[in-house]
Amino acid sequence: SFVQAPSVELISPPEAIIGRGMEAIIDFLASIFFAQRTMRLDLTAMGLEQIPPEVLLLTALKRLVLDRNNLDALPPEIGDMTGLQELSVTDNELQILPPEMRNLNNLTELNLQGNLITAVPVAIGSLSALTLLSLDTDNVTSPPKEIV
Repeated sequence: SFVQAPSVELISPPEAIIGRGMEAIIDFLASIFFAQRTMRLDLTAMGLEQIPPEVLLLTALKRLVLDRNNLDALPPEIGDMTGLQELSVTDNELQILPPEMRNLNNLTELNLQGNLITAVPVAIGSLSALTLLSLDTDNVTSPPKEIV
């Protein structure tokens, strides 16, 4: 049977998307709309500098792809997205991960390659479902012994 997903009210597309023109705006809005039904959202190469608030409200998402954007941080609210099984934020400018990521108990895949992360936080060690962690080890200087 068909289950109606709770709808997310759009505030406005981020400035980075508006600046790219009508096609980018339509792509963004369509992505959000369909993600409410498919539980998958791909915002690759949208020029995002932060995760839009309406994305963070999609707490039942199973897959979120934010590759090739301009993200320098993940907000603490990422920890509210407890349905996530796959999170990919490759080729951004992330330096640290929020401790709230410890709440992502269903996360099985975390792809962080192509970022500026120098320390793997202890919070990652508490993700018991995590089977794949991809990151550039050249930058990592302090993996905590708790997760090695």
